[in-house]
Amino acid sequence: MAGLPTGGLSSEDEKRMMGIMQEMQIQDSMRLYNELVATCFQNCVDNFRSSKLEGKEEACVVHCAQKYLKAAARAGQRFAEQQQQQMMGLSGSSGSSGGGSK
Repeated sequence: MAGLPTGGLSSEDEKRMMGIMQEMQIQDSMRLYNELVATCFQNCVDNFRSSKLEGKEEACVVHCAQKYLKAAARAGQRFAEQQQQQMMGLSGSSGSSGGGSK
């Protein structure tokens, strides 16, 4: 997480902040995984006569998971881009009276 502005935090506070951010990332990863499983299971699995997936179900789950992960990655990328734009906007307007609109 290098490169994040820490705002002059002490070393201890910075470590604490990094720990909290790591916890948030783990929680977000678990949420993504749980949503992926629920969504793909609901959309793809419709036969409960066997403990194994049928060929079409397995193909559907693989396609669903790939699509879901690509969408999540794209959303994360857009979020990071927007955050970067906001940070650039904040650093560009620091010291001004806030009249910097796009």
